[in-house]
Amino acid sequence: MAKRAIILFLTLFLWTHSWAQDELVFRSLFTGEVLKENEGVKVELKHQYLARSPLYLVDLNGNDRREGLNFIYKDGTYWFELYDFKREKLFEYKFQSLGAKAQVHRIRLVEISKNIKALVFYFFEGVTSYVESTATGRLYILSFENGELKDLKMNRGAPYWYEKKDHLGRYQRRRYEMNVVDIDEDNVKEVITSSGKINHIMRYVGKGVWKYSNL
Repeated sequence: MAKRAIILFLTLFLWTHSWAQDELVFRSLFTGEVLKENEGVKVELKHQYLARSPLYLVDLNGNDRREGLNFIYKDGTYWFELYDFKREKLFEYKFQSLGAKAQVHRIRLVEISKNIKALVFYFFEGVTSYVESTATGRLYILSFENGELKDLKMNRGAPYWYEKKDHLGRYQRRRYEMNVVDIDEDNVKEVITSSGKINHIMRYVGKGVWKYSNL
């Protein structure tokens, strides 16, 4: 009964509400320039191939000092780096790529509660092709409390895209809409992806950790 109530609440809420959130949408993260220094960020030269995105400057914690967001493709792996206003590295993370063309193409800065904010990364995991062709995208969440960018943890979460073509040429795709909603009224919002009657809910459990379930 509780599960049905949550599904009904989500359906009504997503029909009647929209959220205004800070957002970065990337047409192309990389400029094609390899091994180029970016705003004081040092480039490592030990990789066979390394390309950096521009350094995106965003005030994450509202202290009027802009942090730097950098995306790196090195030796077939895809990374995110976060720098403080002095351009000292605070955090780095390697995304789980599953195929070709993997990259982040959108970021949203959302408010989870009065003292918790989160960066939500739309990471396209790539295209795999053998007998069948499959492409998937998944949300990753990096949250912080009270403006403190310390002890950060990246969380691999809910899907937002699924696309498949089988060996007979049959094609299917599913696009999920993301919303941030306090469904259990505990003053901490959940991150939800929805497609039709399918809902994936990511809940914040504390200390930078998120867990998600299907409804």
